[in-house]
Amino acid sequence: MSASKPIKALYIDFDDSFSNNILELFNSIDLPLYALNWRCYDVKDLEQYQDKIDFVVLGPGPGHINEYRHFLESKINHILNSKDIKKIGICLGHQLLLNYFYSFEIKRSTHPIHGRTCTVDFSKLLDKKSSFELQRYNSWHVKPDKKGLAREVLLFDEHNELSLFKSDQLLTMQFHPESVGTNLPQELFSEIIQKFVYS
Repeated sequence: MSASKPIKALYIDFDDSFSNNILELFNSIDLPLYALNWRCYDVKDLEQYQDKIDFVVLGPGPGHINEYRHFLESKINHILNSKDIKKIGICLGHQLLLNYFYSFEIKRSTHPIHGRTCTVDFSKLLDKKSSFELQRYNSWHVKPDKKGLAREVLLFDEHNELSLFKSDQLLTMQFHPESVGTNLPQELFSEIIQKFVYS
C-alpha cells in the first residue's frame, strides 16, 4: 500500500462512550474514520464499503464477545475475511478479532482493571527499549495459544495478560490508546498504526 494513497477506513462503534475520543485520535494522525454503529447500519452500506475501505477498526464496548458473535459472523464477515482490508481492534475489538481469527479463548482477567494502568514493554515493536503505562477498562482478557505463531508480535503486561497483538493483517490492543492514562506518545502510536496500515 503506497503512503500516497488516500486511506479510507471504517470504525465499528459498539455503543462505547470512548468512541468519539478514538475517532479524534485517529483523525489527529491523519487517518479519519467513518463511524458506523453496530446496531444501526444498512447491510447494503456494509457491502459497498467492502470495496472502498483499506482498514476497519473494531472499537471497545460493554459485555462479552458472545453478545456480538452473530454480528461478526453474519453481518461483517465479508469485510473481516477480505485480505485487502486490514483490521484493528481496541479492547472489546481486540478480543473479538483474536477469537474470530485465531479462536483464542476469552477468560476472566485475574487482574480486572477499570480506569487504571498496566505496564508493557514495547521494545519488540519499536526496536528500542521502551515501556509505557497503558490504561485498561476490562474484566476479560485474551488467552493466546502460541502454537503456530511465528511472525506475530505479542506484548504482555506485568500480569502476563496479552496487551497487544500484531500480524500482517491484524493489529489489536487490550488497552485504550486514546485515554489520558496511556502515556504512549502520540507520535509513537502514529508510527505503529501508520506502519501497519501502509505496509
